[in-house]
Amino acid sequence: MFSRIQCAILATMIEFILFSSASIAGSNLDKIKDGPVLYDADRDSYGYFIRRHLIAIYYQNSKEKTDLKLRSDKDYCSGPLYECSGIMISGFEQDGDYWKKPYPQQQKISLSYWSEKTNTATFAGQEGDISAAYASSGYMLWPSNIVNEHYGANVFKPHYSCVFSADGGTEENWGNGCARSGPTCQELGIYTAQDYLNHYGNDPNISLSFCGWYLGEDEGDRKRYFGESIKLQINKGFGYDEVVAKGWDEYNPSKIPLMGFFYYDKYDNLDSISGLDLTQVQKQQLDYYKETGIFVPIIHPTSTWKEKGWSAVDFKYNSSEQSPGIPQHVKVIVKTSS
Repeated sequence: MFSRIQCAILATMIEFILFSSASIAGSNLDKIKDGPVLYDADRDSYGYFIRRHLIAIYYQNSKEKTDLKLRSDKDYCSGPLYECSGIMISGFEQDGDYWKKPYPQQQKISLSYWSEKTNTATFAGQEGDISAAYASSGYMLWPSNIVNEHYGANVFKPHYSCVFSADGGTEENWGNGCARSGPTCQELGIYTAQDYLNHYGNDPNISLSFCGWYLGEDEGDRKRYFGESIKLQINKGFGYDEVVAKGWDEYNPSKIPLMGFFYYDKYDNLDSISGLDLTQVQKQQLDYYKETGIFVPIIHPTSTWKEKGWSAVDFKYNSSEQSPGIPQHVKVIVKTSS
């Protein structure tokens, strides 16, 4: 038989365990409440659904946009172009979960903007070791107006703060928003693409990363300066651009507006540089799925032939390229049917 002391100790231990369990359950419940609403989906059907969206926003394909019930840019995009079209991507700089971390642990996120106009103009006829991204594998983000407003998902809206028309050679410190110690383009009196050429010269091989445009807090400024950077890139660009975003608001990977993971290599008729291989990207996909319960597909950009490159790119979804650890029935952040 237990003594009174033993009974008291046992009762205390049981109370502690119950209290701890309730606290853990409560904290998980709070986290779930603060995350996005999840929807049931067939894994491969959702993968093809994402593929169609990527084609629509990359090519501005009116038929795809109509079929998906997405409004056209002229009717919908009062702010900067990246909020409703094109694809913001970030190449994996290393393995691990660094890209999920919030500010200030992750001071800034470096991304590039993909669209038919920018990628076709920048890479047409170019030879050499260039790529459309810092690395040829990484992740893609939803345009905010589509995922938040059109589909009503409760996910982070990225804080895009600066844009360079080429790789900006940025530092890890977010600093003045452009992640560099030098002045922004505006601080140098450069407000347009033509101002940039007037200031630095109109040489065919001019560097496009002498300064970056600070995008600021005003929607009109973001639209204006992002547009000027794209204009400069299309006219003079060679290689990928760099868009700087502040680290995430908090640590909650389920709220990162992930549209897909991606990878491509030299066999896809697209210039590529080193990056994580498919096995490593599958690991990133599976780790994210295990942590959040959310499926994000791996997408494989590939072109029909080398001469056309990014002007004829297809965003393929292949069931065989998804992590074997992810089941056929999954949870996703966007409802695929009304």
